[in-house]
Amino acid sequence: MTGRFFDIGQVLAEVQLLHRQIAAASSAGTDGWRQEVVRLRRRMAEQIGALIPLVSAGRPGCDTPQFDAFRKAVSRFRTAVAEHQAQWPAVLLDTRDPAYVESVTRLRSAHENMDESFRRLESG
Repeated sequence: MTGRFFDIGQVLAEVQLLHRQIAAASSAGTDGWRQEVVRLRRRMAEQIGALIPLVSAGRPGCDTPQFDAFRKAVSRFRTAVAEHQAQWPAVLLDTRDPAYVESVTRLRSAHENMDESFRRLESG
């Protein structure tokens, strides 16, 4: 991965990996899976925290419409994560609950939107 937004790309790659690991842990149903989800959620929060200053105003090249769209997509993803985790603490996770599935779908959509926005930024 190269380019002028390499640092952002690195964080997004880690977010992508964590997203997959959380999905796998949630559906595995093995002993301790909830604790694993909590651990992974903490790492996700750390990565989102690392991403925020990288998309803040004042960064060279961030005064474009594409960067502004990416910044908004990051904000929507951050909000989606916070809402999902507030609504679904680890003790309440139930992958068969339609409301949980709907919440995961919204979160996944926000994540995909953020990734797509970053790809447009990188190609522009």
